Amino acid sequence: MKGVSRVTLCLVASWVFLLATYVASEETEASQGAILWAVNNAQPFYILEGENQGQGFGDRIQQLIIKALPQYEHTIQRIPLRRVVHSMEQGSPLCFSTWIYGTRPDISISSAPYLHYHEHGLVMLTSTYDRLGRPEQLSLSRLLQDSDLALGQPLGRGYGTRLDPILDQYEQSAPIIRSSGPSTESIFKMLQFGRVLYTIEYPYTMRYYEQALNLQDQLEFVPIKENRGNIVLGSVACTRSEWGRRVIEDINQAIRSIRTTETHREILRDWLVYPESEGSYWQFYESNVLTVPQ
Repeated sequence: MKGVSRVTLCLVASWVFLLATYVASEETEASQGAILWAVNNAQPFYILEGENQGQGFGDRIQQLIIKALPQYEHTIQRIPLRRVVHSMEQGSPLCFSTWIYGTRPDISISSAPYLHYHEHGLVMLTSTYDRLGRPEQLSLSRLLQDSDLALGQPLGRGYGTRLDPILDQYEQSAPIIRSSGPSTESIFKMLQFGRVLYTIEYPYTMRYYEQALNLQDQLEFVPIKENRGNIVLGSVACTRSEWGRRVIEDINQAIRSIRTTETHREILRDWLVYPESEGSYWQFYESNVLTVPQ
């Protein structure tokens, strides 16, 4: 019986070892040959439903990158932004195509940039803007110290290296309300109905929701004092890991091949470039996006 037990134990141990090796190799092979692309319901970055489904600038640029990487198996999955951040913190292999370049280097690796954003500002109802005296700019730090002015912020949303430290500083004391539904749309609806009094956004996001929620002539975009002149670049980010480093190398090659094409420029022109300032946008793009080494 003892001899049989030893044989049995050896067989079981061998089987467990082989199974573990097989599973590990399968996971490694899958992660090396596949990219999970996270998208979230935040128009106009990603449009996940309706007649314009898949036509957000993040959707379209992501498709260009996917087309340039046929060696990978690509999966697109709807994941709330806070879960994207949490997954990166846990080391789970995924990529997100509309990341602010160079942010959260503790959990992510940024690709070469492929666009530049107009800097974030404060978006509020005209009535709130009138109440504040219609200033040319506002200090985010000062607003966060006013207990009567609630800020709306999508869960997991970051705003870059200038604004995020200010938000972190007042995290425990400022009246900040975070959305629990479809992130950006929920914030604009809260703004519309007075649950929050301002949010931080890009000007073209404000323009999108002016149309989507019938808020024409009811919203104001106010520059943020601490953010004036800030250069905000858009990139892909993948989880900080050996897998992420390998994938970003290939994504960089894809981005370098597409970001000077007319197809890429057309996407930016549709969403981010204002006709009255198109020349200056492309001049800035060539000086501050195409020159970033990767």
